Amino acid sequence: MAEVYIVVDGVLNIIDNETGNTRLMIPGLGKSFHKPIIDEEGNVYVVGQYNPFLTVINNQGEVLWQVNEDEYAWANSVEILEDRIELSTISGVYQFTFDGERISE
Repeated sequence: MAEVYIVVDGVLNIIDNETGNTRLMIPGLGKSFHKPIIDEEGNVYVVGQYNPFLTVINNQGEVLWQVNEDEYAWANSVEILEDRIELSTISGVYQFTFDGERISE
């Protein structure tokens, strides 16, 4: 099933591309101007310019983890790399494990 992922006013909407019906609505995310990223397992990574600054949601719609600390404010993008996640903000680039732990530099 092809789906469209869009964040509107802090709510992730997962829409069936064929029918146009909303499959899931997940509230409580940071307002975002960036498209969500989806990994190979179907987890969705949503960047928020306001708290939470990064939210990871599984394909059943459950929030796996979030980044809420103010040092990550105004997140610009998230990138899934081979062995880590990279979150870019106006103050720098931060790396996390796939379990949400910050990787020290």
